[in-house]
Amino acid sequence: MESPPTLSESAIRERVGDASFQRGLSYYRDGALFDARRSGMALKARCEGSRAEAYRLKVIFDADGITDAECSCPVGGGGRCKHTAALLLTWLEKPEEFRLVADTDTVLGQKSKEELVALVRLMIRREPELEGLLETPLPATGRRSPVDPETYRRQVERAFRSAQRDRRWDWGDDDDVVDGVQAVVEVGDGFLEQGDAANAAIVYAAAAAEIMEHFGEYQDESGSLASAVHDCVRGLSRYLAEAAADAPAREPILRALFDIYRSDVQMGGIGLGEGAPTAIQEHATPDEKHRVAGWVREAMPVGEEFSDKWRREVYGGFLLRLEADTLDDESFLRICRETGRRVDLVERLVSLGRTEEAMAEGATASVGDLTEIADAFVAHGHADIGEQIVVEGARKTGHHHLLEWLKTHYAARGDRAKELDVTEELFRMYPSFGGYKEVRDLARGLGVWEATRPGLIAFMEGKQPRCQDALAEVYLDEGDLDRALEVVSRVRPRPTGSWNGIQVPTMKIRVAEAAEGPRPEAALAIYLEHAQALIEARGRGNYAEASRLLVKARALHERLGRKEEWERYLADLKARNRRLRALTQEMERVGL
Repeated sequence: MESPPTLSESAIRERVGDASFQRGLSYYRDGALFDARRSGMALKARCEGSRAEAYRLKVIFDADGITDAECSCPVGGGGRCKHTAALLLTWLEKPEEFRLVADTDTVLGQKSKEELVALVRLMIRREPELEGLLETPLPATGRRSPVDPETYRRQVERAFRSAQRDRRWDWGDDDDVVDGVQAVVEVGDGFLEQGDAANAAIVYAAAAAEIMEHFGEYQDESGSLASAVHDCVRGLSRYLAEAAADAPAREPILRALFDIYRSDVQMGGIGLGEGAPTAIQEHATPDEKHRVAGWVREAMPVGEEFSDKWRREVYGGFLLRLEADTLDDESFLRICRETGRRVDLVERLVSLGRTEEAMAEGATASVGDLTEIADAFVAHGHADIGEQIVVEGARKTGHHHLLEWLKTHYAARGDRAKELDVTEELFRMYPSFGGYKEVRDLARGLGVWEATRPGLIAFMEGKQPRCQDALAEVYLDEGDLDRALEVVSRVRPRPTGSWNGIQVPTMKIRVAEAAEGPRPEAALAIYLEHAQALIEARGRGNYAEASRLLVKARALHERLGRKEEWERYLADLKARNRRLRALTQEMERVGL
């Protein structure tokens, strides 16, 4: 039988990180790992931790190393936690503690019916909630009678209610909810593997409906519940694709897909049902699409709140796609007006040659729609009208994305003068070195750079400290090191917002690095200033960065022939901070 490879301590450290490795080493030494098992190329165990219930671990290997790993602890996704480190260290140092066991399917296949019944009873005695599984129809060769969807809905509901009842809602409870939900979805997968698409679809529909019902009660930070819904949509979609047009189960499957989509729209379009409307469009028959269109109209809100208008627009888009093959032009335009589909409305009017109507509609469109409306005019040979609409919108709102559209439009048309004007306007809205270079390249091409540059520099000088980094980079790029040093001299280290974090201005360090050759004294002053600020902020990350800067300072002292001065400085620094063990360790790591 194949055996999992062992990883060296350095490989384990690289996988889990220094912090998890050190804590995992303590767990290993304290004997926190127990119930260690090996099955083929998989290692399993349990590990005592901060919760009353021990964590469950599994690491799967191939000949080259780890292919998958998981732990039931809060950070166990991907197996990069301290508990996984403890398991891997145990396998490295004490492989004999892992007892060899057969995989679950093999073990169950070797038991008699009486043994399986006794095993189930024992499991229910230890975990009474498992009794509910006895009523759950499971995939089996030869089964073709329809299963009861309510059975599976109850299973999903039980997973949510169990966590609600406990009122803990910690990470462990989240795992229990996900496990319960995924177990039901996997039943659907099992039916599908047996070739029983009809029952698979019933399970998927029931599971998805119950997940959507309770989704708002759960913090799905890992995305596991959303993934379960997507799995259900894929299964339902597969049934529609494969089932005959007259199959009796198609109606509830269509309804299930639509309900998933409707729930997602109701929650603000968070992406849970994004595959459902596509599945309906691609696999529904014309009669079925007509039926779904009726459901869409029933779901359409009538209010005037922002959320009502947004949902009407979303439903309107789906309705247009569903009835694309049957709507005449006037019906299409009517739906667009009723649901606020302004872009679709303008595009159809332009395509019909009704340009004046399209312009009137475009003039009252929201800022967010203007560029798409302009694109519709451009695509139908009315680029001047599209440009006019965006220019007017930009004049009224100054919105960034409108100016970006104009810049691209003028560039495509070859109008460099207007492209320069818009590019400079964008730069003044969002000054950056990249924006400065864009203006410079265009101005040089037009032969107006010498006249343009002073205004840009004056603008950035007047926008301190907002433009300090961009201005310093401009001076550095143009070879004016003294001006760059003067700009960054105004910049000080600033807190990051975390408890002991501090941000060293990256641009200032870049200027110091450029100054090492021609202005070594200035570079040295910057390195020492920021190293001291980092040390005072505390924290290993800050100490590591301070040590990196001190290495640069040492090199400059030596180059300037001031080795003794450096030694005095370093000795004094160490004496003042002798109680900071992490700082000492980081300095030793870089040879200080």
